[in-house]
Amino acid sequence: MSQSSSLSLSVVSSLLSLVMLSGAGCAKPSGESAAITDAAPSVVSSGLGVTQWANVAEGRILDETGRPASGVSIVINRTEFVTGTDGRFQMEVRDVTQDILIRKPGYQKIVLKPQGEAIELKLKPLVIRAVYLQASQVRNSSPAMQNVLNLIQTTELNAIVVDIKDDDGRVQKDAALQKQISKLKSLGVYMIARIVAFKDNTITRSNPELAIKRVGGTPWEDKHGVRYLNPFSPAAHQYLISVAKLAVEMGFDEIQYDYVRFPTDGNLSAIQWDQPVDWKVRSQAIATLLKQSRLELGAMGAFLAADVFGITGHESRDSGIGQHLETITPYLDYVCPMVYPSGYAKGTDGVASPPDSPGPIVGSSVHRYRVRAPQNVVVRPWLQSFRDYNSYSKKFYGAAEIRAQIDASTKAGGSGYLLWNASGRYSEAGLYEKTDKGPVARGPQ
Repeated sequence: MSQSSSLSLSVVSSLLSLVMLSGAGCAKPSGESAAITDAAPSVVSSGLGVTQWANVAEGRILDETGRPASGVSIVINRTEFVTGTDGRFQMEVRDVTQDILIRKPGYQKIVLKPQGEAIELKLKPLVIRAVYLQASQVRNSSPAMQNVLNLIQTTELNAIVVDIKDDDGRVQKDAALQKQISKLKSLGVYMIARIVAFKDNTITRSNPELAIKRVGGTPWEDKHGVRYLNPFSPAAHQYLISVAKLAVEMGFDEIQYDYVRFPTDGNLSAIQWDQPVDWKVRSQAIATLLKQSRLELGAMGAFLAADVFGITGHESRDSGIGQHLETITPYLDYVCPMVYPSGYAKGTDGVASPPDSPGPIVGSSVHRYRVRAPQNVVVRPWLQSFRDYNSYSKKFYGAAEIRAQIDASTKAGGSGYLLWNASGRYSEAGLYEKTDKGPVARGPQ
């Protein structure tokens, strides 16, 4: 059976409803709350009582040094304009009352209200520092979420990663979750939607034509009995983009694809492809999804990120999974290497025991990504916030280990971080204290 799906893209929306958790609809934000982070968008009004644009919106964007800023997205009415080297923009305005969203990875967003004349704006750097929580923890306002909210109020944290399409492929959308997302957004929390991409044991059950196939035409499964969406299928790509758009409509600032790769576990030789497959073909399939996602999500005002194996930065090709960095990163705003020290073999980059030397292994890995990714793409790694699982170490990761990773990443050219603990257990250990003058180191911990 051919690996190219013939599924009509018009059916994508109905597929989405099949895997979406039930709910009574979207709750609207109940009101404005004072921001508790530095990640809340800056709102710029005219100051002259102007409430409508003229037919054209125009201006110039500067970076923090006062130089013209290139690569800045100007979004209005689901149309995206990207500034050139002069930092200028000029856009026709169809809805004269519509706000303009101005954004660039690594900077605070700007909401520009209607202006009566051309305007010049300066971008403010923004470092995203996030932790991961399960959707159920956010939906139910669990103790884990309340703890993270407290940490956001008192430490350098300013963002949360939440599953919107989980490891089983279930799409998380309901009134209770929407209410919590809206609340967090009103507090200025930067929200990242984690979408587990090709690993999917849900839509591939109801629509097996979207799945990777075995020789003979039946869906292939990995050693855990899990199916994968076919990375070559345009319909599978459009399904993932439809989930991403759903997350943007919920209010997420950023879409982060996880498992945006070919499978690694199981009998890979049993897979039947309909074309010769090598590292270039695999990587181009991943790049095709990212390119189209960036095009459609950028016009909605969202950033695009992808999680990649930490070791991929050490590989000249794609590690067998389609993640060749030079092929896929040009379509991203953020690349998020999973540089967990526990995931590296002894001796990697000359580090005898990576779990016992978190700073050196994280620093060397992030440096590899910074060198290879385009300079306009922010390298923001996933860092380890859990006990080492290797039999020779079992090291507990506390304040010293977490801070060592953060500092090493920053020194190597990374910007910000994402802390991973599958259970959502975090503390202030290793995190700087929030002050009016910015994050500062705590005393001995």
